[in-house]
Amino acid sequence: MQFITSLTLCSIICYAISTISCSIVEASAQGNTAPIVEPSAVSSVVATTVQCPSEMIDIEGNYCPNVEERCLEWDEKVVNVNGRVRCLRFGASKCLSPKLNHLHYCMDKFEYQKDKSDPLPTVMVSFNEMQVLAKKEDKRLCYDYEWTFACMGEDLRPYANGWTREPSKCNIDKPWIAFNEAKLGNPKTRDEEVKRLSQRMPIDGNPDCLSPFGVYGMVGNVDELLINTNSSVGHKNTLKGGHWAIGARNRCSPRTDAHNEDFAFYEVGARLCKDIK
Repeated sequence: MQFITSLTLCSIICYAISTISCSIVEASAQGNTAPIVEPSAVSSVVATTVQCPSEMIDIEGNYCPNVEERCLEWDEKVVNVNGRVRCLRFGASKCLSPKLNHLHYCMDKFEYQKDKSDPLPTVMVSFNEMQVLAKKEDKRLCYDYEWTFACMGEDLRPYANGWTREPSKCNIDKPWIAFNEAKLGNPKTRDEEVKRLSQRMPIDGNPDCLSPFGVYGMVGNVDELLINTNSSVGHKNTLKGGHWAIGARNRCSPRTDAHNEDFAFYEVGARLCKDIK
């Protein structure tokens, strides 16, 4: 595991404010290897028998790989290296893709917990660690486009719960607490420092922060590790959803590609998926 002691100060600061270049009006293309269907086929999708474990949600529908989002009202008080990061209110999104991709898979209803008796989502796990942990549960990490679709749905929501930024419903926009790099990097003091910094909510703590499919906490709470399918990015992993602290974009489309497969942090967790068999 690569702890923050091996990171440069620049990368630490950039992560804390959720670095990734992304613009609005925003065309957010995502890699995808799923079968393609024509847009006119959207209404022809027929619900199938649920094939997912009880703790997972059956996600099925037609995904637009290239979405344009239109912000109607920016919060001008919050600006960082991403520029203006908090859109308070969006207009209707527009699909720019000539064809849609049909997806069908299982996704955990809640963020990942290594210790099922702990109500909080697990943090300080790397992509490589999560690959191993997921296999033990006969699951896998979600692909980036699967996560995006489960968050946006077919109505292309910018936020999992709609078109308006709502800190009262999702665990977002909390005050950022400065971390102690030495304590996070020391196994003897790491747990204590994570506890001091954490503003996580229990995995079921935000019942009004639901995606169109009923997935909990996709924006905010913890940033979620995913399998990257964008060939232009040099890492196998990416992060989506953002964390609890102010400065994160906490939307469905943005992603953070800056970290390698051994990166672990106090705001980073995961969510698991499973193929339909």
